[in-house]
Amino acid sequence: MAHISRVLKAARHDSRGTSTIELALIFPVGLLLLLGAIDSSMAFAEKLRVEAAAARAVEQITAFSRVKTDYTLSRAEAAAAANVAVPDVTVTYWLECNNAVQSAFTATCTRAGSQIARFVKVRIRGKFSPAVNYGNFLTTDADGFVRVEGNASVRIQ
Repeated sequence: MAHISRVLKAARHDSRGTSTIELALIFPVGLLLLLGAIDSSMAFAEKLRVEAAAARAVEQITAFSRVKTDYTLSRAEAAAAANVAVPDVTVTYWLECNNAVQSAFTATCTRAGSQIARFVKVRIRGKFSPAVNYGNFLTTDADGFVRVEGNASVRIQ
């Protein structure tokens, strides 16, 4: 029993190997932080990419300098520019008369002196796959992708 007591007393004052144990404890946390930073930057880059594609789509819509009644072609062009499926692109357009949204885009404001405003909005949903499964900390779809969204809107009249 005295031998064990002496060994424990000697081990208490011996500091060899403590840095290895500290590294073994800290390394997984540091690695998780590094992978989280990489995944966050990848998500941000994807968001910037789809926002830029939405902005380009809005620029193409305004390039014709006339109001159209159908923007479905713009939807396909935006999907191709963003490298996403067409269902991931939404193009909405609406008419406002005196800041009140009207039911039809092609309608006219009936009240004299009404302020007419027509708007087009492009929404693109992109996705990226994180390098690490974060469990409940990160919401993914059924395929394991994280969805990001880019929006752009413009007043065309």
